[in-house]
Amino acid sequence: MHSISPYLLRCNIDKDKNIALNKIGKNNDDLYNLLKQFIDDHSNEYTKVEGTKQTFKFESIQYDNKYREIYGWFSVGHYGMKTDIIDIDSGDVEYKKKQKNAEIIKYYIHFLIPYNCNEAIVFMHQHRNLGVKHLFYTIFSPFFRKRTEATIKINPLPDKKAMDKWLNAPVQAIRVTKFTGAKDITDQLFDGHYEQELVIKSSRNKILGQLKEYIKPHSSKFEAIEVASEYGSQVKALVKMNGKERTFTIGANAFCKIQLDDNVKQKNGFPELESMYLWVKDVMIEYVRAIYPSCPDIYNGKYDEC
Repeated sequence: MHSISPYLLRCNIDKDKNIALNKIGKNNDDLYNLLKQFIDDHSNEYTKVEGTKQTFKFESIQYDNKYREIYGWFSVGHYGMKTDIIDIDSGDVEYKKKQKNAEIIKYYIHFLIPYNCNEAIVFMHQHRNLGVKHLFYTIFSPFFRKRTEATIKINPLPDKKAMDKWLNAPVQAIRVTKFTGAKDITDQLFDGHYEQELVIKSSRNKILGQLKEYIKPHSSKFEAIEVASEYGSQVKALVKMNGKERTFTIGANAFCKIQLDDNVKQKNGFPELESMYLWVKDVMIEYVRAIYPSCPDIYNGKYDEC
């Protein structure tokens, strides 16, 4: 239900090479400060985005000036459609949602903007496969360009370096969510057994292979995932290494999604902010150490070599 996706944020001017994010444009603007201003300007009340029929504001945003991190809630809702809100047990209509009403969902966002680097790492929360990357880009990009005369880019983070160690880790289980049923699918595709809604676990003294086998095109396990995808809305792989577990959404164009661990505390179906922050920071440190090997002390305030 909940996952995060990593992105790289860069900017350039007139198609020049990417420039340091703390020295942008003729005024040497700092992305960290620009984000703070933009977020503060949209934290007191909701702002409507007419083009997409959305409304948003930022809540409980934390600024870490030492490590140049920004994290908290990006609260977003859709409006423009009249619907009924029902009690799922009784079927009774509990509330009639008007066209001007919006159901607000909180999405976690987390920026790391190292000093003197030409790129920042961004993690954005997804809930039921819905995310806020496009909306954030839509609302922040015009503000950024007006202030700096530069273009901002937010692209999926190339994760091979960061995830190399996980790619070699053994797969403990495959989970197909919203499973609709198949005859003997585990006999056909996997050396394991399955539980309800399809959880395929490794048999005793065996593993289901390494994670990299499931994302390599034309491999038998990649083809197995393609078949399994026909029976459910998502396929996820649970891997374990050195006592730590991580769950990845796998399949076409999905590997960059990292599912929240069970130890992320939740309340009323949503992660708690402090628990989410600690978990995302742990994931972010893995990325930093892999992507910036020449700058391993990025979390100790040493950025000069990045």
